[in-house]
Amino acid sequence: MKNSIYAFLFLATLLGSCSSAADEKLEKEIKTREDAATKREADAEARAKAIEEARNKETQEKAEAFKADSLLALEIKGYKLTKISGSSRGNKIVYTSVWQEIEKAKTDAKKKMTTDKQLALEIKYTKERMRGGNVRLDVTRATRGVAEGGYFTCIIKDSDDQKELYRKKHSDSQPSYSQYSDNYNNYLSWWLDKTIKTPFYLYIVDEFSDEPLKLKVTAIKR
Repeated sequence: MKNSIYAFLFLATLLGSCSSAADEKLEKEIKTREDAATKREADAEARAKAIEEARNKETQEKAEAFKADSLLALEIKGYKLTKISGSSRGNKIVYTSVWQEIEKAKTDAKKKMTTDKQLALEIKYTKERMRGGNVRLDVTRATRGVAEGGYFTCIIKDSDDQKELYRKKHSDSQPSYSQYSDNYNNYLSWWLDKTIKTPFYLYIVDEFSDEPLKLKVTAIKR
């Protein structure tokens, strides 16, 4: 009888030890998982913070650069386009800076009685999308097909006419017919999304022309 009691006590102790070991192991696994989860959260927060700081820095740098450029723009009253080569027949080209576009937006806002909120949004949009200004091409052709926007590409090179700064093929916009002139007209624009300093060389590639129209754009100072 005494032996049976001892055996029972031994078995109970053994089971208790196993249970304690299992509980300890489970606690360690839970803690390891919790620590891993905490580390993942900390890493995610650190990445988010780094991204936010980088964005803030970029925004601040752009704002400072824009302010500096705007001061220089006060010395400029317009831009001159001088043809270097190619045919300008049927093409009217105008370049306007982002500041000219902003002033135009302000003038239009007065005419249309645009709200201050709408004007602020338009100016913000202009600063973001037309950082380097706007190239406007008015096309006049005798036939509809050759006046379609998809046949025209705008290319900009630096002051040495070497480094390409911008290239974009226009979307396939459709021309309109003018009964007055018996021609087809199309109005194309390229919004330059990065700063481009004058002087620079502007190329308009027309897939139906033998060579590109090349112009030099220079600032006219006050």
